[in-house]
Amino acid sequence: ITLAELFERWQQDAAPRLGQKNKKSLICAYKHIKAIEQKRYIEITANQMQLTIDRCGYGYSTQGTIKSLWSHLDNYAYSLDVIVKKRSDELVTSPISPKEKKPYSDQEIEWLWNHINHMPIITDVLILLYTGFRIREYLSIDSSAVDLEDMIITGGIKTAAGKNRIIPIHSRIQPLVKARLETNKQFISVNQLGLQMSYLAFNKHFK
Repeated sequence: ITLAELFERWQQDAAPRLGQKNKKSLICAYKHIKAIEQKRYIEITANQMQLTIDRCGYGYSTQGTIKSLWSHLDNYAYSLDVIVKKRSDELVTSPISPKEKKPYSDQEIEWLWNHINHMPIITDVLILLYTGFRIREYLSIDSSAVDLEDMIITGGIKTAAGKNRIIPIHSRIQPLVKARLETNKQFISVNQLGLQMSYLAFNKHFK
């Protein structure tokens, strides 16, 4: 059975059990291995698989998807007794490039305070800066998580250690939090329709 034939059968038999997004990305990744699709699958070496990753011309994300596709095909081929060894276990991808993060300077923070009435997003940015919440965490906060008597916010969703952590409301942003809750009642951050703002919408305003 050739790679092309195996891929066709995998799409029919195994791929439907995957999530739509995952399945779509794996099928799209096939174009990166298509050059050897007429080879008998049992004859494809780990080195040939690795070359499809190394020569794809893309970064970690795409390389990871190609590697994942080989793994799925290997598992499927193994279940059919086409192969006796899964060569995809030997594959590697480029490491994730570290993201450079530049914190706001004191001058930039003061600029935000001086322009706080310019647009609503500045209030959100200041609350983020003084609480340390990630955007998704911030957007998930509702009024029940905000204690204006003890001036704390309970929130966090990223990790076990970060969930439901208690964040003191800095004295400088206390008026902002109070005003936001008085205006929106339910959520701290809402859109123009009064509904909880989505991450994509918030990110657009933030940028």
